[in-house]
Amino acid sequence: MGSSMTRRKAIRLLGAKNYDRLKRPLDLVWSYRKNSYSQNGEDVYLGHFFKGQDTGFYVDVGAFHPRQFSNTYSLYKRGWQGINIDANRSAISLFRTVRPRDMNVFAAISDTPAAVEFHKWGNNSGNTLSPLTAKAMAAENGPPAEIEVLETCRLADILSQHISEHQPIDLLNVDVEGLDLAVLKSNDWSKYRPRVVVVEEFAFSLPDLLDSAIYQYLTSLDYTLAAWLPPSIIFKAANKPQ
Repeated sequence: MGSSMTRRKAIRLLGAKNYDRLKRPLDLVWSYRKNSYSQNGEDVYLGHFFKGQDTGFYVDVGAFHPRQFSNTYSLYKRGWQGINIDANRSAISLFRTVRPRDMNVFAAISDTPAAVEFHKWGNNSGNTLSPLTAKAMAAENGPPAEIEVLETCRLADILSQHISEHQPIDLLNVDVEGLDLAVLKSNDWSKYRPRVVVVEEFAFSLPDLLDSAIYQYLTSLDYTLAAWLPPSIIFKAANKPQ
């Protein structure tokens, strides 16, 4: 009786009065909790957006953890699969154990291939390739436990190695602590055009959001703003109305 569909069926079966009489005592024990693994309910929104779609394909860049703070784990549990990409080797090792149906790739993504420093504070969601973000993290948490030099590659190159250009991508999720725009720019949007894009952007007001480089970039690619769950902004492809 928790979902709207189940409720409607129960009312038709029992009648409104009997349904209400039965439901009242259950209200004392039911929690009506919705399970969410995301930081700010992004997976709840995505579950609604993709309602009724039991299979699909996602690409998660800066995936961090197979469950904790994950915008894709609820979809994985539903039957989806995809590619998880992270610059932390131990994170990818955990993904391979917990989410074996996915392709789990150790890689650092940027729009310009280069040798970069990956600043790590253990298995911390704030680990970053961005010097500015690393400086802010160090001010709050002290110096990184490890700095690893990695060669970056483009998202388009990773995708071409693992999927056909004809593979539909339902969701692209990007959370790489300061270099999110560079990841977006590293995609080949003519080949790989996700229905939905979730990306982190620390805007503190709607005017700031609309003026942000990420918003301007994605709208130039014919995406429209679908939801704002700070710091995540969610876009949908304009040619795929929902």
